[in-house]
Amino acid sequence: MTNNERERLPTTDLGCGEPLTLTLALAGKCAVANSFCALYLFSAELFPTEVRSLGMGVVSVASRLGGIMSPIILIMGGVSLGLPMVVMGCLGLLAGLLSLHLPETLHQPLPETLAELEHRAHITISTYPQIYI
Repeated sequence: MTNNERERLPTTDLGCGEPLTLTLALAGKCAVANSFCALYLFSAELFPTEVRSLGMGVVSVASRLGGIMSPIILIMGGVSLGLPMVVMGCLGLLAGLLSLHLPETLHQPLPETLAELEHRAHITISTYPQIYI
């Protein structure tokens, strides 16, 4: 095989450089995919029946906007190689912390109307005064 033929062969270099970087990137991708599936199912339980399809549509649009923004975050790698990973890591941590404020739905009946949801929110506010809805 000549040098010219070797240059035309496809390579497996992903541009990550270090194995630790590749491992963390793949672990992050796996975590994002798992959380997307879990939150998509969980968000259906948060909306009352009469507006569930509208709420799921809004959630879907918001997730697609995040997908649109991801190449822009990737372009930040031109400024600093680690900047996209820091931005995505911080956004992931922020999303995780904000999800702690979502109500518990285990063994709870799903709200049927907006009035039931407002009543549930009123109970939450009076029980936990530090959380404002």
